[in-house]
Amino acid sequence: MAARNKVIILESFKVVPSPGTITELSTPLTCSDMLWLGITPIHRLTFYQLPVSRTSFLDTIIPGLKNSLSLALKHFPSPAGNLIIHSDSTRPGIRYMDGDSVPFAVAESSFLDFEYLVGNQPRICSQFYPLVPELPKSIESSGSKMFPLISFQVTLFPGQGFCIGITHNHVLGDGTSMYSFVKAWSMICKSGGNEAAISSELHPIYDREMMKVHTSELDNIFWNDLRNTGFKENDMVATLAQLFREETDRVRTTFVISLEDIQKLKKHVSDRRSLKHLSTFTVVCGYAWSCLIKSSNATMVNTIDEEEQQYFIFMADCRGRTDPVIPPNYFGNCLAQFQMSATNKELSGDEGLVTATKLIGETIHQRLQYKGGVLKGIETFLADLEEVKDMSRLLIIAGSPRQNHYDMDFGWGKPRKVEITSIDAMDSVSLSGTTRDDGGGIEIGFVLPQEKMDVFVEIFREGLQAFSLSTNEDLL
Repeated sequence: MAARNKVIILESFKVVPSPGTITELSTPLTCSDMLWLGITPIHRLTFYQLPVSRTSFLDTIIPGLKNSLSLALKHFPSPAGNLIIHSDSTRPGIRYMDGDSVPFAVAESSFLDFEYLVGNQPRICSQFYPLVPELPKSIESSGSKMFPLISFQVTLFPGQGFCIGITHNHVLGDGTSMYSFVKAWSMICKSGGNEAAISSELHPIYDREMMKVHTSELDNIFWNDLRNTGFKENDMVATLAQLFREETDRVRTTFVISLEDIQKLKKHVSDRRSLKHLSTFTVVCGYAWSCLIKSSNATMVNTIDEEEQQYFIFMADCRGRTDPVIPPNYFGNCLAQFQMSATNKELSGDEGLVTATKLIGETIHQRLQYKGGVLKGIETFLADLEEVKDMSRLLIIAGSPRQNHYDMDFGWGKPRKVEITSIDAMDSVSLSGTTRDDGGGIEIGFVLPQEKMDVFVEIFREGLQAFSLSTNEDLL
């Protein structure tokens, strides 16, 4: 057994797709896929509360997860494959070959506090890192580099529960694709190993010809531009522990905005301005953005430049919004980028929420009206990012409430907590659906230095309370 920080690795093995899997699958990367080359991996931790012993964990839970993962890979072979980057100008792609596998580690921790980790209160980010699986390093073969795409680690907290950690390279697929894969895995596991339990709408389609906006010529041009500007291959396998080698004061906090809170926010906005594009997503993101700017300004040591631009970016699933329509089970990246900016003054004043909500809604509407289609312009996304000179003024949204990982029941009940730990790598915010016990709404995760988090928590909570009071006063 090898110790890694506060976790003991009990066993490590490879999971291969079950018999009957196709022997080879090659999918070239499109612009939407290549955007994520050189980007640090995505990490998701899913905690399940179950008073299980080590014996039961090793004899029942792990074999069930292992067998069902093998069956899921039969239908989703690309995660077991590798990203192939050629030494020449040939566009990279993902290739699965018979015999490929995924790494799977089994671990145990008696040092980490399960209840602390699954809470909503500010928690030290580094406490989560031992639970995050590492991607294997690249392998050179015949002049090409092969990068494994996904890895798993299941960690037992004796008598309390366990955590399923998944790390994957974003070039493998976006949130919709990965949600479908994990959902299929959970369905098979819950059914006791019946692969027929996978919903028909989850079966993946890999046909890159569906991405009509990305012609081979355009994809090749994008790849050559990317090669010339360079991208950091080491970042594609970097772990959070490697990025933050020293203990930092960064903490993560979870907020649950209930359906009632969302209605209050919408009413506050609509009472002040008539907006054509007011939705749950726009108002929740608008509130998060405006609160973050207010808290950042409140902790500034230097004089605040009211005209300084603040930036907001999110990526949205475009399946169903293209012509011709890309089906919901297309496996890969099918995302449109939405980038916007506003000044400190516009976002931090009394109308900060209204301004942010309006800007997000209008940006979405304008993008959906693109004559060339919602995906047009994705190839310039990296160039557009150069507008952001100071990355500390950029907020990125990760995840989506549409892919609710709290629905992932492997047969031992739904998760107690889900965390996207990869948002630690930059100032990002994670969005997801909520647990089955809180009546719905949206869960938001933030990562900030402790000092900024203290101020942010106060502003965020006081703001919701103030909107509640104003709403009640309107009813008197």
